Amino acid sequence: MEEKVTTKAELIRLFFLYSAISIPVVNSKKEIAGFISRQDIIASSGVMEDLNIGIQRVIEHHLNTVDRENINSLNLLLQNFSRTKKIPVIDQKGKVVDTWQRGQLISAWEGEIKTKYTDLFDKLLVGVVVVDASGKINYLNPAAVSMAIEKGRKKGRNLSDVFPINLELEPILNKKIGSLIFDAAPMVDGTIYIIRKAE
Repeated sequence: MEEKVTTKAELIRLFFLYSAISIPVVNSKKEIAGFISRQDIIASSGVMEDLNIGIQRVIEHHLNTVDRENINSLNLLLQNFSRTKKIPVIDQKGKVVDTWQRGQLISAWEGEIKTKYTDLFDKLLVGVVVVDASGKINYLNPAAVSMAIEKGRKKGRNLSDVFPINLELEPILNKKIGSLIFDAAPMVDGTIYIIRKAE
């Protein structure tokens, strides 16, 4: 993506080009800093001179910052996908850095939350394993690594190749298999497992 938005008029064109109602804005680390609403931009464009305002000033005045704990911010961004398959993503200087589909937006959103939780999970004495919908391992904490029956690389492999359990699509509680006890909670796009040693 080499496109750069330099004025409010170009930003409005970008909204209509992608049929977007909001555009995510990312920081230098590619984390979602907030979003700009098409409605806000158009409502603030009363006279022709407004269309020539520089993009950095537009972002400064119209950036809706996001609160990771408030799901409403994510829902506002997801509303785009009722009208289009991809939305543009701009940085804080107006450069179009990417286009995201629904799943990419959710991954970017969750990726920032995931960092907080992986720090917590890494300190737990019970095993935590997160798998995707096909049963491939996305994350294991150190305790889970120590309980695995298969040595070597684990991330990206099938759950059943690394632990003595098949992918569960229903919640399970206290399922004892060999010397391990499994609990599982299905998620929208996978399952999280809690593993502990049987006493």
